[in-house]
Amino acid sequence: MVTSEQWAKIKEIVGAALDRDPSERSMFLDQACAQQPELRAEVESLLAAHSGASDLSENPCGGTESDRTIPPLSSVGRWRNGTSVVG
Repeated sequence: MVTSEQWAKIKEIVGAALDRDPSERSMFLDQACAQQPELRAEVESLLAAHSGASDLSENPCGGTESDRTIPPLSSVGRWRNGTSVVG
């Protein structure tokens, strides 16, 4: 169980890591989480989740743009091209 003090430290480190270029994060975490493998594991887990969430928001449905394009419908139910076909 993570205490409120530990959680505050985790949030601080994650925020500071996100402010850095991804290429600098490992060296930063070496210093910020020195001799605390559980802390580092938690921070890395949250950074990975953040990265995954960013990827999802850029491409929420997966695939390419053309995969998500819905072709226009010619008829739906009693409607065809915006006009009722049933009296």
